Amino acid sequence: MTEANNTNNSQNTDTTTSTQNPNQNTTEPLKVEVQSISSNDKLIAALGYLIFFLPLVIEPKSDFKTFHANQSLLLLIFVVLGNIIGMILTFILIGILIVPLVNLFGFILFILGIVNAFNGEKKRLPVIGQFDLLK
Repeated sequence: MTEANNTNNSQNTDTTTSTQNPNQNTTEPLKVEVQSISSNDKLIAALGYLIFFLPLVIEPKSDFKTFHANQSLLLLIFVVLGNIIGMILTFILIGILIVPLVNLFGFILFILGIVNAFNGEKKRLPVIGQFDLLK
């Protein structure tokens, strides 16, 4: 029985030494430096989706505004080329479907870009936003 008690005591000792203070934080949170973007910059970036070069004219050295100007330029190119191709393909009737789909998708990306600009986020637009035309 003494051996059993010694074994229990050693197990109790192990469990008490392995417990940690619940107030002690072993992992430190990652510190992410967030660049503060003024509401004026957000507004100009959002207006850039209406006139893509507006952020470039107002402040060409701002990364945030240049990013959204690039995204809006890509959106403009996508919509214009999609409509041209759709108009050409109306002769074989597939363009009747392509033009509205291109415009609907372009409108959805337009709204998404404006929301991202107003939220101060630099998210790329889906499908077309992977390219950097402006640097």
